[in-house]
Amino acid sequence: MKFTSKLVVLLLVLTASFSIPSAFSYSKGPSVWGNPEYANFVTALINPNDATVQQKLLSLVPIQDSAHFGQNLLNVYNFVSQLPTPSQTDEDQIYGANWMSASEILQFGQGDCKNHAILLITLIEALYKNTFGNLPTDLVWMMGGGVDPAGDGNVGGHVWVLLNMDEIQSVSQDAFNLIRGVSRATGTGQVPLGAEPPWSYVMNWVNVNFDSLPNRSGLIPTQSIISLGHFYVELEATWREPISEFYYKKYPFVEIHDQWNSYEYHRNPQVTPPSQGGSLQLSSTTWHYGDTITWSASGLTPNGAISSRFEGGWGTLLFGDTTADSQGRAGFSFVLGTNIPGSGRFIIVDKSKNVFLSSDYTIASKIGAVTVNVFSTDLSYLGRDPSQQRDLGAVIAATFVVGGVKGTVSKNTPFTIQVDPFSTIMLSVISTPSGYNFATKWDDYYGASQFSGSTFTYNVLALVNHKAAAFFSLTGISQVAVDANSVALGQLGQDPTQQPDLHATLGVNFVSHGQQQSTVITTPNRLAVDSGSTIVFSVLNIPNGYGFANQWDDYYGASQFKGATFSYNVGSSNHKTAAFFTNQQSPTSASLQLSSSTWHYGQTVSWSASGLTANGPVSVTLQGSGWTLPLWDTTADSGGSAGYSFVVGTNIPSSGNLLVIDKTTGAILTISYTLT
Repeated sequence: MKFTSKLVVLLLVLTASFSIPSAFSYSKGPSVWGNPEYANFVTALINPNDATVQQKLLSLVPIQDSAHFGQNLLNVYNFVSQLPTPSQTDEDQIYGANWMSASEILQFGQGDCKNHAILLITLIEALYKNTFGNLPTDLVWMMGGGVDPAGDGNVGGHVWVLLNMDEIQSVSQDAFNLIRGVSRATGTGQVPLGAEPPWSYVMNWVNVNFDSLPNRSGLIPTQSIISLGHFYVELEATWREPISEFYYKKYPFVEIHDQWNSYEYHRNPQVTPPSQGGSLQLSSTTWHYGDTITWSASGLTPNGAISSRFEGGWGTLLFGDTTADSQGRAGFSFVLGTNIPGSGRFIIVDKSKNVFLSSDYTIASKIGAVTVNVFSTDLSYLGRDPSQQRDLGAVIAATFVVGGVKGTVSKNTPFTIQVDPFSTIMLSVISTPSGYNFATKWDDYYGASQFSGSTFTYNVLALVNHKAAAFFSLTGISQVAVDANSVALGQLGQDPTQQPDLHATLGVNFVSHGQQQSTVITTPNRLAVDSGSTIVFSVLNIPNGYGFANQWDDYYGASQFKGATFSYNVGSSNHKTAAFFTNQQSPTSASLQLSSSTWHYGQTVSWSASGLTANGPVSVTLQGSGWTLPLWDTTADSGGSAGYSFVVGTNIPSSGNLLVIDKTTGAILTISYTLT
């Protein structure tokens, strides 16, 4: 999207600054649209395993796990949406006339709508595959068609992306909520439109008032369009729209010619857009099994056929068709049965217009409707959602009450049982997976929290589905404790567990019970790590008022280290690891002087500092490339001054900096010297 203010100037400057790489393999592609040759060509452009793509993805989102998936997805989208669009000359001669792979687009640094879409879909597929280890065939699609964003009948060719939000919600509710929560666009701007298939050559700019665009459904439903039986949100990176924008249907496509991803290609795909004028009401959006639910809709085709169905991450359940009356109204009542297994969306489709209306609903529990999911997994996953971890298939016995009747079951995990709310359930381990010992640890992830013991008994909460897990440890595994802290740089070289912690957020990769772990912690924290394995720390969030000093210390083992990350072998002893931060709110009046900035061995050098905390402790350190040498601590006088002299010894290996640290405030004064 090109706004009509300062962003226009910025965009023109950016596009003018790029030059064409000397070695570039862009292609005009097949001359015929929609045939098998064309299908093979466009799907091959999307390669999530490409080394350049993977390298760029790692730089955008260094930690690729389920906990960070939502923010990672948003970061990827925002990166692509900031990719500049080309000048009209470049569009005519290079971008519009040629296709590029994602790696080539990254090399070129700009692109039109099809380039944005190829890069976006490739990065999304790569991110999902790296995060969850698989890639659904219908996760994300490129779409080519005609759109009318200004609503004036001026239809232009365009390529955009569809993201399957049912797939996103099934793996990460946080990611689903994050996408829906991003603020929408406002104001006026310009958006580029191109030609008809095969999406090459012409680009025109169309003026759009985003505040006046029609709401495509009249209300605010939860999704954009239905395709292949799933709900999708339309992503418009080329127009620099927020990722959430087209949950609200602010522009309708007019026609669709193409749909493809790295798996397959569809010519003239069938999709169902939202209705622009109808409305749908439910008698209640919170449902209980056995309730009578009534729906009513208006704005439909008079006397037209209407279909209805339920959809969610659990699948689809169809109702029979009904018919709208002569005024375009329809509706009926039904009793909620257990054949509808979970929350989701109620959808009606006006079959005459091929448009839909939808409303979210939530199923709440009544007697017999509370679900208890039972798992067995590695002890290293204690405290995490067990449904997202590798299940070990242990045999677990459950004694419970359903419908007022006591029941017992013994099964290999994972399995699910229905239990009366407010009743008691007891779980016990019948058989242990090969190579594991039962760690006598349990966790009810959604309810009763953690417990140690051979059996696990707790009260089942109403309106909460439970995830209970038994935890096992690998035989023959020994572990050490690793304390993680974040402290002011003034405490470098001291026991970090005895210093005030700054509560930084750290990313940690380590091995526990033979399983590679990647987690995010807030300090202070303690980790159980397999002996002899490697642990890697990185700083993800810096405390307010501080800057990361790129300094680490393992108080009991690997000693001090400078760098963005810190890795070491834990061996067989416990560790106390700390990241160090500098106070960036140091007094403006503080100063540091040296008697000489050029040193030689045997020389007596003096330093003096002022503006420190009166009568406060002060530490002094020499630092150079790859080394640190603490000098003597001292105390500032009542006027906030400190200093002393020392002889330059051969234990100072090279030129560097002298650091004076006010340990009361964490403020650091630094001055460089040269050793000759």
